[in-house]
Amino acid sequence: MLQDIREKAQGWIAWAIVILISIPFALWGINSYFGSGASVTVMEINGTEVERGEFQQLYQQQRRQFEALLGNNSGQVSEEMLRESVLEGIIRNQLLLQGAADAGFRIGDEQLAARIHAMSEFQSNGAFNKSLYESRLRGGGYSPAGFEASLRSGMLTDQVETGITVTEFATPLEVDDALRLRDQRRQVGFLTVAAGSFTDRITVSDGDIEQYYNDNRDRYVTEEQVKVSYLDLSVDSIAAQLQPTEAALKAYYEAHLDSYRTEGARRAAHILIQADPKDEEAMAAARQKAGDLLAQLRDGADFGALAQANSDDPGSAGQGGDLGFFGRGVMDPAFEEAVYGLQPDEISEPVETAFGVHIIKLLDVRPGATKSFEDALDQVRRDYARHEAETEFYEKAETLTNLAYEQPDSLQPAADALGMSVQGTDWFGREGGTGIAGNPRVVEAAFSDEVLNGNNSEVLELDANRYLVLRVQEHRPSAPQPLETVREDIRATLVQARAEERARELGQQVLTAIRDGQAPEAAAAEHSLKWQPPATVGRNAPELDPAVLRTAFAMPRPQPGASATDGVPLPDGDYAVVVLTGVVDGDPAAADAGQRRRITQQLVRGFGDNDYLYYNETLRADAEVVIRRDNL
Repeated sequence: MLQDIREKAQGWIAWAIVILISIPFALWGINSYFGSGASVTVMEINGTEVERGEFQQLYQQQRRQFEALLGNNSGQVSEEMLRESVLEGIIRNQLLLQGAADAGFRIGDEQLAARIHAMSEFQSNGAFNKSLYESRLRGGGYSPAGFEASLRSGMLTDQVETGITVTEFATPLEVDDALRLRDQRRQVGFLTVAAGSFTDRITVSDGDIEQYYNDNRDRYVTEEQVKVSYLDLSVDSIAAQLQPTEAALKAYYEAHLDSYRTEGARRAAHILIQADPKDEEAMAAARQKAGDLLAQLRDGADFGALAQANSDDPGSAGQGGDLGFFGRGVMDPAFEEAVYGLQPDEISEPVETAFGVHIIKLLDVRPGATKSFEDALDQVRRDYARHEAETEFYEKAETLTNLAYEQPDSLQPAADALGMSVQGTDWFGREGGTGIAGNPRVVEAAFSDEVLNGNNSEVLELDANRYLVLRVQEHRPSAPQPLETVREDIRATLVQARAEERARELGQQVLTAIRDGQAPEAAAAEHSLKWQPPATVGRNAPELDPAVLRTAFAMPRPQPGASATDGVPLPDGDYAVVVLTGVVDGDPAAADAGQRRRITQQLVRGFGDNDYLYYNETLRADAEVVIRRDNL
């Protein structure tokens, strides 16, 4: 059954590549906690609606990710490819959430709290700080409800994935086979037919250019674009202008002392004997081992040494079981209760949790304390500014909303009343741009009929602490590009395409000749091509073109004394003929224990990933998905 699953999953590898480089779709749906504009549904997944604003936000995020990753080569990823990747990512995540709910998976409030408390972004002096948590969420434009909902969704899909992937294993024979393949070396020769060698011999007529232009008019149109003027009101911009007095800061500090008090923390080490609490036999064995270790500790054994040798917690065993400092609400309740019941250097009795059986040693105690005004001054200044700015923000937001609506043909009255400056963007199209034009709600508003007809937009709530209203300053409709403007581009396109076709034709002619018995050296010489004699290479040989290397290692093993031959187009348009003359498998016996362990882990992870992909495939096959592409 597992083999069948693995075979079926192979077809999903290409799809998985897109998913692996896609944005974190666990945040999908978070918009519902921040409000949204006009509700336009772009997709339904088993009855669950997806709004256009949510899709566009994810689309823009992924587009920026590709631009950062690929730089000037980002144009290789078409808008259509990007759009389909985002659609599939949303579908996949929603189906996982639905599947998890149907299977009874859930993330409890305690689990969610433990994850949040363990996040270093929300810790002060090694312990969770509620005020810091709330402050950082506000700074990022998140509400606690929205952040916690998105995190819970991500944890839920992680729970499903873990439940599927951790059940796999790899046999010693599979490990041997993997080592033979990993360390395999092949004797590879090749020749290359360069497309560039044909370009000077190719002519393109005006008729060819005109025909191509007429057949591909949709490729040669200018993008519809706008420039917009806007007012951008945010808590941050208001806070940056405040100049509070020291007296005001001290008064705020005294009124909010709890915000500057750090919780106490404990530093503990543990030895974990991992066991499933539902497996009584495994738990009995874990209790027995924990008892034996505890007896050794009572007799004076070193805790750190025993932890390194016996603990099943890979994250702490190497540090002698040291977990560092943590506060309340981070660990399993039973574990936490035991820790807070110990004195420094005291060792607990065995403690049972969902992970198995623990022996715990309290290493240090860090008491809670209240920062002095001087020590907390920077934080007080930020908190005060935030508090005052939020009050002013909502007052100004009401004024902005009223004036933008009452005087829809200009932003200046609202700007004058609020003491703000009207800002402007550069040209951008329906796929967005930089700055505020990278926000899908801004793009949607800018290209709405109401705004294109000369009116102010409604006030857009970009997040909980930022409002924006805009109007179109200039509009440039989409229009066909004249043939003369694109004539040379088309000529270059046709020359390159025909040169690549000539290279492919000659390459396949040479390939056929070699398969019919002509020596590769002779075939290369006949057509003035350079033959690279066979060299023994591994899978990652840097001296070979990756496409040549992939082809060589995908070819069937030739019979002794014979060769295998294949051809492959190269990314630059050239064509390579690859000749495989021999295969030497790796030697599993040469691998040490560490190498075998790593290969085993890789196989288990790969098998588990394939099982998980097959699970996704099954969900997708059974799903009812309606995509309203006209609304995208």
